[in-house]
Amino acid sequence: MQLIDRYALPKQLCHLVLVNGLYIEPVQRDKRQLLEGDVVAIWPPIAGG
Repeated sequence: MQLIDRYALPKQLCHLVLVNGLYIEPVQRDKRQLLEGDVVAIWPPIAGG
């Protein structure tokens, strides 16, 4: 996903990527093109119990 590259986000910290509420698999992220109005959410890996 060009957005991740544009903002130089470390790919290993982009654990959960959603576009319009839908999970984007890591292998699909480079192929996914964003459209005007898309909402993107990116979360790092988290730990807890």
